[in-house]
Amino acid sequence: MRKFLLLSITLAITLQLSAQQDKNEKEAIKFFRQGNEAFYDRSDFTAAINSYNQALYYYLKPEYYLKRGQVYLAKNDTCVACRDFYIASAFGNVDADKRWKQMCVRVLNIKSLSENQRRLLSSPERTEVMYEPCSYDTIITVNSPSPDDPIWPKAEIAPKFPGGDIVLQQLVEQNLKPKLNGLSKDDVPSGRVSVSFIIEKDGTLSEIIVDGVNPSYHNAFIEFAKSLPKYRPAKNKGLPIRFKNKLEIPVR
Repeated sequence: MRKFLLLSITLAITLQLSAQQDKNEKEAIKFFRQGNEAFYDRSDFTAAINSYNQALYYYLKPEYYLKRGQVYLAKNDTCVACRDFYIASAFGNVDADKRWKQMCVRVLNIKSLSENQRRLLSSPERTEVMYEPCSYDTIITVNSPSPDDPIWPKAEIAPKFPGGDIVLQQLVEQNLKPKLNGLSKDDVPSGRVSVSFIIEKDGTLSEIIVDGVNPSYHNAFIEFAKSLPKYRPAKNKGLPIRFKNKLEIPVR
């Protein structure tokens, strides 16, 4: 009887979360369409941006960032447009990635690099040097990071998550918590789950470790971490490094 009751409660919570997610998606689509109407039919950039902001509030989707970036571009606000293109690109949107690379990034002349940066270019097929004009920050992306490189616990420039902590928290609510059906106080005594990982030089995550929750839920947190968009890597002396990072995720 107790087992049946527990299953019934779990099913009810699952249906409630699914219904809420469906409602959020529908609200996001409604505001997205309103943004398209304001942008394409009325050329009302302010109304379009407000609508896209509302769409992103209800549901994070790379297409929404891409469209908002296009509006900022139409307003000649290139830096903010590039920010949105970068976030959409980090989520895997191909169109945004093309716009980011064509409009927001340029390859530096190797002669303008420091000696340390030139040494990193000893294998050109491994390295791409880019410059983001809005932050005046040189970004060196190593396409094939070596596992022999040291892992740093501290960095001169900390890694950055695309969109910041607000976007990360929205992703937790949108993509992780619906998978934690039936999670009880006994499963996570502290109410928080620790997820540690290495941020590689290209912004991808490796060596993901979960702590503080019943092992039966580990895969949900690991899959969530794997689904995250690329970080901007940490840097020392202007060069990307492998960096040890940890997230403390509140789950109740």
